[in-house]
Amino acid sequence: MDITKYTPLYTKLDEEYQVLYTHNFTEGWFSRSYVGDWGILPQEAWYLDYLDSGKLSQVSLELIKCGRKPRPYYTQVIDLSKTEEELHHDLRKSYKSLVNKNPIISVMSDIEPIRKLHVKMYGGETRSKETWFVQQKMIWAKELFALMQVRFPNINRPDLCEPEAGGLFYYNEHICYYGVGCSVEGVGSHALIWRAILHAKKLGCRWFDMGQQVFDGSEKDVNISKFKRGFGGETRVYLEFEKDKE
Repeated sequence: MDITKYTPLYTKLDEEYQVLYTHNFTEGWFSRSYVGDWGILPQEAWYLDYLDSGKLSQVSLELIKCGRKPRPYYTQVIDLSKTEEELHHDLRKSYKSLVNKNPIISVMSDIEPIRKLHVKMYGGETRSKETWFVQQKMIWAKELFALMQVRFPNINRPDLCEPEAGGLFYYNEHICYYGVGCSVEGVGSHALIWRAILHAKKLGCRWFDMGQQVFDGSEKDVNISKFKRGFGGETRVYLEFEKDKE
């Protein structure tokens, strides 16, 4: 199975990012679901089966034979073959006025302004600058695009702007994946995500993956999932083999 058809996350640069982010690459533990054959013991692997053509992959079959038990993994996927009008129609009613405000949003070639906004909103560095530089290289390699939303508080100083929201989106010719987003308090990211959906469509992506969906558990995670579903699309189910707990 060509995994790149289902996710843009598994590239050489993504491997480099994971090494820096987790400091645990050789043990098979990732911040995202892992696909691949790296000589990892079956009980150590964290694997996500995209159920190509509705069938279990050979990796899943082997893991099940080893006694591993998968669980459903839900994600929200938007069909980018639809027209912009159709995509707008699929938005949650309360979102439509928010995306229609048309704030100033730009595609960024430099990731640094988004990094600084992220640090500001989270009260400090949550990961190393090296991981951000790898994502900068992903922009150069056309594996990721970055969006920044700004405002100009002083109309007499157009050279001064204040970042309001930012986002990073992984992509290839098949699919775009919503990776990271942040915004200042009181400013939603609805318009920025909507612009990302349209930009991914312009780049020729077939699908836009909003990310994991959860329906129970922490109120925060449930609300984030509900927020993501407001952009339309359909909920799909995959199979996830989690790393065995020690």
